Amino acid sequence: MSYTIEIRTLNPSFFIAYPSPPYTEIERDIKRLHTVIIFHYLNGLFICVPFRSHISHKNCYHFRFSSRSKKSRSGIDFSKTIIIKNPSFIGNVSTIDNDEFSELLKYKYEIINKINNYIEAYIMHFNGKKLLSKEEFDRKYKFTTLKYFHNLLNI
Repeated sequence: MSYTIEIRTLNPSFFIAYPSPPYTEIERDIKRLHTVIIFHYLNGLFICVPFRSHISHKNCYHFRFSSRSKKSRSGIDFSKTIIIKNPSFIGNVSTIDNDEFSELLKYKYEIINKINNYIEAYIMHFNGKKLLSKEEFDRKYKFTTLKYFHNLLNI
């Protein structure tokens, strides 16, 4: 399967539509851009997964070969995935470190597969097709943003 990926920011209009509270798990920091990797999904949805400088859990892709990743646990955080149907929520083209961008391109299919698996396991749990134990669900999804997008995920 072929995927087009883009590195973008989220528009301020997204954060107006999803204020905190009640959307407390959505990452927001007015001092920095919200850079995300975006790819197309089912039914015209956009999957937006944020880049983070410090990720201390396993629900992510940790960059392994960048100079920044050697100093911190930088990566792409699946647990903070945003599902967008409204393309006006997608902002400008953005940039990331050159070595992280190279690694992203090299491992694009592995990363997208992991993101898809993360989302699909969540959907299958809620649709009763493959229930996770409470411990496993909490470990993977306790702080997920996917809970805000059940209507878009047909849950």
